[in-house]
Amino acid sequence: MNQTRKDGAASDAGQSFFGRLVSESVLLSALTGFIEKATGLARTSTAAGLLDGYPDAELSDNDGVTAGLIERSRVRSRVLMPFFRACNRAFSASPLLAVIRAFGRLLLDLPVSFYGTIYFFFGMFHALIGLLTRSLLNTGASLSGTVGFGAVVMLCSSVLFLSQTPLGEALAEGRFTGFLLTGVFGFRSELFPRKKERKTRTVPALLVGLLFALAALRVPTTLILFLPLIVGCGAMILLSPEAGLLLLFGFFPFFSTMHTAALLIFTFFSFFCKLLQGKRTLKFEALDIAVVGFLLTVFLGGFVSVSKELSLRPALMYTALMSGYFLTVNLIRTRRQIGCVIGVTAASAAVVSLLGVLEYLLGTARPDWLDLSLFPDIAGRVTATFSNPNVLGEYLVMVIPFLLLPLLSGKNAGAKLTGIALTGLCVVCLVFTWSRGAWLGFLVGMVLLLLLSGTKSIAALICVLLLSPLLLSFLPTSVTGRFLSIGSLADSSTNYRVGIWRNCFSMLKDWWYSGFGTGCPAFGSLYPIYSGRVPAEHAHSLFLEILLEHGILGLLLFLGVLVLAAKGFFSYLRQKTDPSENGLKAASAVTFAGTVSVLVQGLTDNPWYNYRIFCFFWMLLALTAACRRTAAAERTEVRYEGTFLNIPYTERKPKRYE
Repeated sequence: MNQTRKDGAASDAGQSFFGRLVSESVLLSALTGFIEKATGLARTSTAAGLLDGYPDAELSDNDGVTAGLIERSRVRSRVLMPFFRACNRAFSASPLLAVIRAFGRLLLDLPVSFYGTIYFFFGMFHALIGLLTRSLLNTGASLSGTVGFGAVVMLCSSVLFLSQTPLGEALAEGRFTGFLLTGVFGFRSELFPRKKERKTRTVPALLVGLLFALAALRVPTTLILFLPLIVGCGAMILLSPEAGLLLLFGFFPFFSTMHTAALLIFTFFSFFCKLLQGKRTLKFEALDIAVVGFLLTVFLGGFVSVSKELSLRPALMYTALMSGYFLTVNLIRTRRQIGCVIGVTAASAAVVSLLGVLEYLLGTARPDWLDLSLFPDIAGRVTATFSNPNVLGEYLVMVIPFLLLPLLSGKNAGAKLTGIALTGLCVVCLVFTWSRGAWLGFLVGMVLLLLLSGTKSIAALICVLLLSPLLLSFLPTSVTGRFLSIGSLADSSTNYRVGIWRNCFSMLKDWWYSGFGTGCPAFGSLYPIYSGRVPAEHAHSLFLEILLEHGILGLLLFLGVLVLAAKGFFSYLRQKTDPSENGLKAASAVTFAGTVSVLVQGLTDNPWYNYRIFCFFWMLLALTAACRRTAAAERTEVRYEGTFLNIPYTERKPKRYE
């Protein structure tokens, strides 16, 4: 066990590997010193005072300017507290809420065989309806497909006839489901009490099965099959919005944009309901205020635009997806939650990478995005669950650092080997995207992690740079040729981007101060005017796209978000804390490295062209802040009342480490 001195400072012997490396980091000291000097010079200004929400104090994430203004104006005691108490009473006495709770308990109390009976009758009626429509009306799907589908459903559902255990008890006691519900999503086992076994009632199950079969005439049968899973996930999110956030981190690579937005909106609705009941809190600090400012710019850009019809839908979509930032930063508050988020994200990245590698090995990779005259030996570029290899590369550079966490946090040898193996899988998939911008982003992110790790890592980095010519000789010629072609105007892709950037600088003469509105469709409508009718979907540069869409104010707000996020990260990483926090610092480092990696790729591409990448970027930025806030909450040991703003009502007793 790690030992600490009486004054609270961690002993050198007790520090973990990552902690010792961080304490030696030359880059960390230099960057933190630069930020502190810049902050000190501007601290006397009014604007700096409004944005400086967390200077160096450990309690800073609860000392934001917003909380202080509200406290002094007595809005909390006169408006917020009475309002939320009234909402809590209304929720508690709501008949609709009582009916929903009773229905949920009934579903958990019903035996597993009841659900098997429902789907047995669903398969039977689905096959019968298919036979009738095919024979009498000569319409519908093929006879073999309809009957075969019904037979498969009947066969699979008959397995459930053997269990009379209530559904709730079966879920809680199952190895996999129990691990997910209690270990990952954090539900208490008391929510699934043992109930007396009930007999299956055939008539209600028959009626529900018939209803499902009739509904299958209008809706996809896959929706009927996964209806229990959808209802169960919806109930979980209503009970715990954190479950919805975990589902977002784990499954967004496999969802469509609309599915991602729908899950986000429903999770935010659940969070808001908990907020009104006083069971969750919402806090603001300087970083959050800057994000709100940028969000307002994006939202208003849908109305103040060269074409409201083209900008309104992207503005609403971006606004909905940016809610993921506020959900992450307010719902992820414990180490267990951070570990679960990183775990499900890493597992999801491993599956996506496996699909990408198989796509390349099976020869299904598409050569559509390649200049075959320069790279004839490249079979194609993989996309996995995304529509474009560059988008897949943007996703991978953000999540690959997650897989390195076992190496930084001092886990056991098995965890380290697993992390190395999965990292290798993701890197191979990244290579098969053949995205040079993603390669550069990945290299910069890895170099950043090494520089943050200390002087020994810097020495290792110098050795790698000196040996890089020798290392390149061992790589396939297709990889080295692709990498060395970065910046070559002979490549059609590079030449195309340079041409777009030149035309975009011509556009800036007219739009740098106000921007032309939110969304790539607005860009696409204006670009031919400046390019001689040559079309382009976006500026192929994130920062240039922001400047064109939202003007200089939007770019400054976004840069302000990045500066505040970097300030919070470097200040926290430099703090002398208990060795037990080294895991949180390592988690914060890998999330920050992923953010920097995609921003580097954003120099030559527009990652926000894909809505899902846009959403994940903001959730990743919030996760970096959540690590810092979690550590601050653990040190302060402050209890909070369930109000709209996270204002403490007890005396703070922080634990400080010199």
